[in-house]
Amino acid sequence: MELDDVRKEILDAPGHLLIQGGPGSGKTTIALLKAARTLETLEPEQHVVFLSFSRAAVRQISERVGEHLPRAIRSLLEVRTFHAFFLEFIRAHGLLLTGTPSAFLPPDAERQRQADHDGDWDAETMALASRGVFVFDQLAATAATLLEHSCRLRILYSDRYPLVIVDEFQDTNLDQWRVIQALAERSTVICLADPDQRIYEEFVKGVDEERLHQAISALGPRLFDLAGDNHRSAGGGILDYANAVLRNHPANRPPTVNEVHYGYPYTPESVAHHVILQLQNMLTDQLGHQPTIVVLAPSSAFVARISEAISTEQTVKGNPLPPVDHELVWEPGLSAAAGHVVASILEWPTLPRTEAITGTFNRIADFYRVKSEEKQVQQARSAIRVTNNSIKSFLSGKSPRAKTGTTVIQAYDDGIQLTGNPVTDWQLAPWPVDLPTSGMAKGLIPAPRTWCAASLWTN
Repeated sequence: MELDDVRKEILDAPGHLLIQGGPGSGKTTIALLKAARTLETLEPEQHVVFLSFSRAAVRQISERVGEHLPRAIRSLLEVRTFHAFFLEFIRAHGLLLTGTPSAFLPPDAERQRQADHDGDWDAETMALASRGVFVFDQLAATAATLLEHSCRLRILYSDRYPLVIVDEFQDTNLDQWRVIQALAERSTVICLADPDQRIYEEFVKGVDEERLHQAISALGPRLFDLAGDNHRSAGGGILDYANAVLRNHPANRPPTVNEVHYGYPYTPESVAHHVILQLQNMLTDQLGHQPTIVVLAPSSAFVARISEAISTEQTVKGNPLPPVDHELVWEPGLSAAAGHVVASILEWPTLPRTEAITGTFNRIADFYRVKSEEKQVQQARSAIRVTNNSIKSFLSGKSPRAKTGTTVIQAYDDGIQLTGNPVTDWQLAPWPVDLPTSGMAKGLIPAPRTWCAASLWTN
């Protein structure tokens, strides 16, 4: 690729670097080219590590590796998420901190455990960590503490990774920043940052808007600014438009934007079907290839209805709308938990009454444990208590006070007629009418792909 003077200077610059720029400015590309130079000089067993926040980002970076790195040295570049890196680090060295082998609670198990915990969950996770059991949010802090307290570990990991590249550096929290500072004592650190794109500041503890200034003060890096470059969508005026909106500079006249307004006396699902097809045709003509279109809606149930609508042929204003091939985004853990509830119901004919009903109650409680996220913990705990009370009432021969409990018992006593066809029987299984369904129709369980929808997209 053609390199301008700034990028040539980046490739030749020694020591720590801070490269700033917006989306499409080429930060990742120049970092990979910089890594390629280092990879060619590594000693045996040395690697370069490229840290990012999400598996999606790691996948995108990994796809770019083949474009910029010779095949012979690609295996020496490790593209990892922060948490995968910390997890492996603690698995290897956590014993030094706790005196016991390290164990981990995956997020779904943590949510279930948190749902049953009435005290301060942060204090509980710290107590677990002291016993060598770590949750997702404790990994960075534990890794930072180990590195800060052990000079030998810092030397070991800097020998292993003489170059550390940090993607989206502006979003690092305090503990991730502690790890980077510890490694920076002997490793070269390249920070890639977009000052205008702090994604996690509002909801991740420890993310600091002063992080770039802190890095400049602590690391003394060479500074490079690629903010004026946009290789991803050059010539379309998108960057100018975004900057005008972001900085509220009406003097920077944004480019002309074609606005399309739709108004049809049909359901929102039909309108979405029509708009998706029109956008597909328009963007295919403009781009020369089929676009990716993301459809967002305010609720899982609404997305489920859109998905059902665009899966079949419809007629709008006398025009046939063909089905749209798409993928539905859903929460697999919650769907699996709901599936266990249905499966327990399908087992009713093979089990004694007490075992069948209590088994379904327990699966409903598990469903709420999985559902208990940060903003829903109290609601989930309340539902778990109600379900457990229903079990106690049922086992003592009393009628449960909760409607869910009475519905399950009544459904069992009414009997369930199974056909032997798993698909048909799955949809025949009764669902407690007052149980939150996350996109599932009350009374019946629809096809699993409509569960817990958050968004959908088409290609």
